[in-house]
Amino acid sequence: MRKCLYILFLLTALSCRKEIEFKLPPGTQSLVVNSSLCNDSLIGLKLTYTQAINDNSAINTENNATIELLDKDSLLLEKITNSQNGFYQTITTKAKASTCYLLKISTPQAVYWMKDSCPGKCLGSILKVDSTIFQGKTNFYRIKFQLKDLQTCTNYYGLKMKHTYESYSVGIGGKVDTTLTEEWIDVETNDPLLTQDENNKFTKKHLLFNDAFFNHSTINFSFGTSLIANSNSRKTKQLSIDLEQYSIDAYQFYTTLFEHMFYQNDPFSQPTLVKGNINGAYGSFVGKNINRTVILFKY
Repeated sequence: MRKCLYILFLLTALSCRKEIEFKLPPGTQSLVVNSSLCNDSLIGLKLTYTQAINDNSAINTENNATIELLDKDSLLLEKITNSQNGFYQTITTKAKASTCYLLKISTPQAVYWMKDSCPGKCLGSILKVDSTIFQGKTNFYRIKFQLKDLQTCTNYYGLKMKHTYESYSVGIGGKVDTTLTEEWIDVETNDPLLTQDENNKFTKKHLLFNDAFFNHSTINFSFGTSLIANSNSRKTKQLSIDLEQYSIDAYQFYTTLFEHMFYQNDPFSQPTLVKGNINGAYGSFVGKNINRTVILFKY
């Protein structure tokens, strides 16, 4: 037995380990477009480039592009200028609802074309709010909401909630320090309208749905949150509810983007192809129309 242990110890001591240096080819950098095409807002874009997963340097931005904003008939509306760090924004042109836009991006390396529409106006309003028990959670803030679907074509929507609150802490000398914080919070619901879309399993902070069951009509649904109850160290100031209407390209982009983000840290999952609408580049130029309702809390 002792002899066997000696042989095992000897083999362990003599064993060697070889370190293999893993080198990735540099590859070709591709343009990434992050756009903002929203009703009644200036049109902005952020232009960056992809980089290798082992590259920890700062992300390269594109500051020498020529960007032209055109209407559906290819007539020039405005040349979009660069401010800094790859960010471009119109000076006078704001996106209009139910309007199609073309965008031409010319860089020293290539020219990119893209097109999308800013959707028509979406109408949403709060019918009722109350406090109840939801799935065993007390102090659940429930919102009954009404949506008017105005267009006869298929429409695509998103729902988000932003919580604004003050937090309190005791500083030096017993002085109370107050900090104002904003954060997007989970939309909690069991309403069939908001749970029908399978893509909603990838995120609870941005629910997606379409009007397949209420096209060109009015529908009521409920949702809420259990995360805004006051405590000794925190007090809710307001809750913003964003009802967003999307173009079909925007809806497809968000659904695939959320799935990609959900699985990005899972080494055993298949990579999700994010569906942008720019040939030869990543990202998207997609439109949305935002209807925001704000609930103020007064004490």
